[in-house]
Amino acid sequence: MSNEHHCNPALACRPGNRPEKARSGLLFVYGTLMRGQPAHRLMRGARLLGRVTTPPDFTLYDLGPYPAAVRRGHGRVHGELYVVPTPLLRRLDAYEHCPREYQRAIIPTAQGPAWIYLYPTRPRRGHQLWHGDWRRRRL
Repeated sequence: MSNEHHCNPALACRPGNRPEKARSGLLFVYGTLMRGQPAHRLMRGARLLGRVTTPPDFTLYDLGPYPAAVRRGHGRVHGELYVVPTPLLRRLDAYEHCPREYQRAIIPTAQGPAWIYLYPTRPRRGHQLWHGDWRRRRL
């Protein structure tokens, strides 16, 4: 049985509809929201806990200006874990076009269950980043 928790992404991205496991306020980011990346300024108000990786069943894709993590795969995605207040999470949902483009799901981390923005299916464009690290992409 998997330690992974699923939620209805359409509900997860709406205020007031959070599964119990999501109340930790943790968010795993792996692309443009990380330190040193173009949208990190949107993380103002969040507290960095450190660099972490997902469980080994994800795939990371380079879509050009941003990445997409997909559930189902054989690799880990490298990123950062933050404590995020609920109002900030709502703003990040808008930035991530949740639930239209990305869907919010919960993954296990050493610090507890955390939200992650996932692409719902394998992207039709871009290429796989076998190493799972957006910072190591070729520019």
